Amino acid sequence: MRKILDDAPANEQEAVADLFQWLLFLDDIIQYTGQPVNARYLAAGLRDLATASFAQPGNAHEVRLAWQMLLDVMGSKLTGMFIMSKAWQGFAPKVSKRHDTDSLATLWVGNDQKVVARVQFQQDVPVGIRFDVE
Repeated sequence: MRKILDDAPANEQEAVADLFQWLLFLDDIIQYTGQPVNARYLAAGLRDLATASFAQPGNAHEVRLAWQMLLDVMGSKLTGMFIMSKAWQGFAPKVSKRHDTDSLATLWVGNDQKVVARVQFQQDVPVGIRFDVE
């Protein structure tokens, strides 16, 4: 088992994240997610996603960047689960799903643009996620 972060939390959000860090650093969780997940970065990433997604006026490139940063923290497997479970909808305005498919999800719409997540495949096996502005 890995030890908890050595540096003191800078704020309440980091203090709460530290409570979950021990869980995210368990070897079984790392094996399941495919990478260690830093709880402080995860909390900050979710906050940044909500901030960018609900900003008025919104900016599709800022939203795409927030998703990309969250992917970097969570990894493809956990991010994919976050999107497929629709848990992400608590961090963004509602969007129409009429053009979504099994390998494409619309995550944000505004200013005649949208941010989508696309599953990336290698020899018909999903290997990652890419975020695009369309």
